[in-house]
Amino acid sequence: MKRQLHHLTEVGRLRNVTIQVLPMGLGMHPGLEGPFTVLETADHKLYGYEEAQSTSTLHAEPERVNKLMTRYGVIRMHALSAVDSVQFIRRVAQEL
Repeated sequence: MKRQLHHLTEVGRLRNVTIQVLPMGLGMHPGLEGPFTVLETADHKLYGYEEAQSTSTLHAEPERVNKLMTRYGVIRMHALSAVDSVQFIRRVAQEL
């Protein structure tokens, strides 16, 4: 796990990667609704992809994609900053 954490900090240095840690003590938050991905194509079309135990769905409807974008924004708002997240990951790695 220590190697994995170090790898995260290395990948986080890439210009197209931002790593943010969401603290566990938040209680209820939109991240608990399950995994999702927001995709933007080269021609700036947005899609949302949600996964669940029995089904996964790709959304193209602007209203549904907007809801996923809003959820993503709220999650990022509650997460540690990118700098604080790297420090947190390094601290956890040192404790292992």
